[in-house]
Amino acid sequence: MQKAMFIFLLLIPILIVDNIQAQTYDRLNPPFPRTGIFNMASAKPGNSHGTREIMLKDYDMVMIYGMTDFGGDDLARLLRSMNSNQIILASGINSVNDRDPVDYFLYRSYRGTLLEPVEPNQSLIRINDLTDIHAGQSDARLLYIRIDDDLIKAIRVEDDTTLLVETGTSTRLIADAHHDAGATVYSVIRVSGPGIYPNYSEYATTVDGKYVWEFIAEENFLREVDWTSGLFDGMFHDWFTYYLYIGAYQHDFDMNGVNDKLEHSDEWIGRQWHYGLGRFVQKEVELMNQLTPGLPNLYGVNAGGVLDVYYEYMNGHQFEGFQRFTSVPSVIVDAQKWVNQGQKPTIMHLFDYFPEKHFYNGKNRFNKVRFGLTMAMMYDMYYCHAAGDTYYLFYWYDEFETDMGYPTGPPSTLSNGLLVRYFDKGVAICNPTGADQLLTSAMLTGGPYYRLQGGQDPAFNNGELFTEINLYGYDYGPKNLRGDGILLFNEPTTVVADIIVDNFFMNATSPASDPVELTGTWSKKVSAGFEDFTQNNPYWSMTGSTKSFTTDKYDYDDSWGYHVSSAGSGENIAVWKPTIGLPGWYEVCEWHGWHGDTPTSYDEATDIPFEIGVGSEVRIRGMINQQVNIAQWNRLGYINLPAGKEGYVKITNDANGYVIADAMRFRYMGGEDFIPDSVPPASPTNVRVY
Repeated sequence: MQKAMFIFLLLIPILIVDNIQAQTYDRLNPPFPRTGIFNMASAKPGNSHGTREIMLKDYDMVMIYGMTDFGGDDLARLLRSMNSNQIILASGINSVNDRDPVDYFLYRSYRGTLLEPVEPNQSLIRINDLTDIHAGQSDARLLYIRIDDDLIKAIRVEDDTTLLVETGTSTRLIADAHHDAGATVYSVIRVSGPGIYPNYSEYATTVDGKYVWEFIAEENFLREVDWTSGLFDGMFHDWFTYYLYIGAYQHDFDMNGVNDKLEHSDEWIGRQWHYGLGRFVQKEVELMNQLTPGLPNLYGVNAGGVLDVYYEYMNGHQFEGFQRFTSVPSVIVDAQKWVNQGQKPTIMHLFDYFPEKHFYNGKNRFNKVRFGLTMAMMYDMYYCHAAGDTYYLFYWYDEFETDMGYPTGPPSTLSNGLLVRYFDKGVAICNPTGADQLLTSAMLTGGPYYRLQGGQDPAFNNGELFTEINLYGYDYGPKNLRGDGILLFNEPTTVVADIIVDNFFMNATSPASDPVELTGTWSKKVSAGFEDFTQNNPYWSMTGSTKSFTTDKYDYDDSWGYHVSSAGSGENIAVWKPTIGLPGWYEVCEWHGWHGDTPTSYDEATDIPFEIGVGSEVRIRGMINQQVNIAQWNRLGYINLPAGKEGYVKITNDANGYVIADAMRFRYMGGEDFIPDSVPPASPTNVRVY
């Protein structure tokens, strides 16, 4: 297969279930546990995002860009081809931007007056008083001012009366017309996340007969995406600001030049904001149902924490960064309300994470994952575990691949505070108490139950008949009750998620394993990114950024795509050593993209020597041709691996071209009863060539 042919691999539908299952599987009501991912990276010029979409396809539900960005439609179409059962939600806009009519904007109570006339493209604007012109912000870099109908971006405050603003021919946000001395200067409320706030209040004005909540809703469904194409199952809004932060912004909803906080109250400000926000939600749901009456038309938002409204319109909401903004007791109360009152099917989402300061070990905190996952299972939520304050890396765990079936009833609480919920194929237990709690088999109904047998945390997931366990818990404060959870099964159950050993510890190497070990001279690389997904270098990676920073425990330089070596005599060596939790037979596969920005940038080697072994014993040898079989897992062989890190795959640069060190996959095939197929297929006979 030639390099360019990799695109067809991505476009060929992958059959997740057989035909009979496909007829009965309800993708809007998948079995438990349920996984969902909110991943907003998109295809843009810059760096290739690697194989992010291949990793996203395994989740039951994804929220991706639908509007105002490159690749939303293409990514949805690609994901649908790879997993026809996946719920795909488009993330839309819920604010206004600097291209929209200025009459829709929310302003501060600040009012300035021009001391001198302003001419087009003028850089310094003199205003009578700059006090509070950017109230609520640390400086003027997020400041937009309005003079008449001109929207102008500030750069900085020069002195008490002088503002430096944008100029040039390549930007829109400049003084674009003449303005007389004495003209009023308004200050727009704009923040770094949501953007420009709309005036959602009862004092909102119309533009061409439309209120701002109508304008934004129609922007999403009628102008930014062809909603009638049916690519998306519903709408999801990030930065859904239900609890408007008031702070020192000096809101002026009624546009009378007086700070609403002083003129009215915080409660009044909140009531004004909710006036239009509710109408926006209602309008979007109405538009969906009008445009695609036969589709699911699900609706959800990320309000950060709890959301005690809009049950009649929404199928759920997201808890962002579990325990980041909301306490465990609040999550329990709020999630239960959505189970009882929210629209069905539910898309409630528990979005768990660890911050940059825990990059050194965050993905291997398995008790944290079990805690979040079992909490999600109590209240019909989808779950994921991501890394970083912007959640740009995500991880796959053994428990995600289990099948507990469906709940047989609601959760219950044991006398020691443990949450318990029974399913067709087992039981999930979560410890939300903030203290260690003993769980015994006698405390559970039914049984006997078995612990999961897994590979990532084998001491915990040991596959044994369940008798008792002490579930961890710790109280770090009201918003930080840590705990553990456990899945128990009616029958012995073994699940070992594929072990990926990639180039970097954080960027796509599986939990419990470490990245490739490099000796000699290897260069870490990313490739150019393209709006067309099929042109991007498909190296195994969640992100193609080159982000780096240092914490008190970890130096992070971990978002590159792949490593490469020039041809040599074997002095450059790459060794992949998976952490094997469950010994047995493993299929070993290699992955590579190409070297450079395009498939023809360089000549990759066709004779890269590899060996697979255990300890000092080499069991398999062969050659890899990296000019073919691009963007797929290429089987190198089967090997029986012991527990630990004794197994390995090794390549060198003793080759005739550039050698790519990217990813290796170790897929569990079974124990001693597995018989690897080592017999090559027979040559075809009676073949007639036309």
